[in-house]
Amino acid sequence: MNIRKKLIFTLVFALFALPILYFKFGSTPNFLKNTSSTDIKPSIQVSKDDRKPIIFTFKESEYKKLSSENIQDFKNKSKGRVEGEIPCVYLSEDKNLHIEFLKGKDIIKPDEIPSIKLSIYPTSSQDENQDLRVVEDFLKEDGDKYIYEIKRYRTQYDKYFLEILDVELNFKIDGEEYISLFSICSSNVEKDAEAVENEPLKEPVLAE
Repeated sequence: MNIRKKLIFTLVFALFALPILYFKFGSTPNFLKNTSSTDIKPSIQVSKDDRKPIIFTFKESEYKKLSSENIQDFKNKSKGRVEGEIPCVYLSEDKNLHIEFLKGKDIIKPDEIPSIKLSIYPTSSQDENQDLRVVEDFLKEDGDKYIYEIKRYRTQYDKYFLEILDVELNFKIDGEEYISLFSICSSNVEKDAEAVENEPLKEPVLAE
């Protein structure tokens, strides 16, 4: 194989290999960020973040057949493939999740008010021996959509904090129960803030 043929072969190989490598090791592509086993799914705007959450939606009957390992795998996938994929609730600007439910491309109203379950992980070394905190509640209606206000759920030890939350939505449409899983973070740092210098608080602030 002469040099010219080798060069052409290398370029052709690169054209095929680079997209595959990016798909495998890059951030989650948009078409995989909201998957459902049916045509029913939620569409979620997280605060003022431009990033979309990675959502997995199942019929409740399907979800109950998953093993705990399978469920944990979906929760891990909802946190993205690379650092920085999880959308953030900027508590100083907009504390809300903005949620609508879709059947195909059409907005549809659930049969009843959907419920929400938050699992909040310890994020501070002072907090690491504490249990996972779980909060269960209901969404609030906002026209054809729903909102849910996110708070600070763990004791704050530093001036700035970042909490990681696994979220579970439970809703019913046309008599069928569904469960959606996704992950978010929340912080008191402003959306467009540059690097901030953190410092310990003189006195911890208890969880809300």
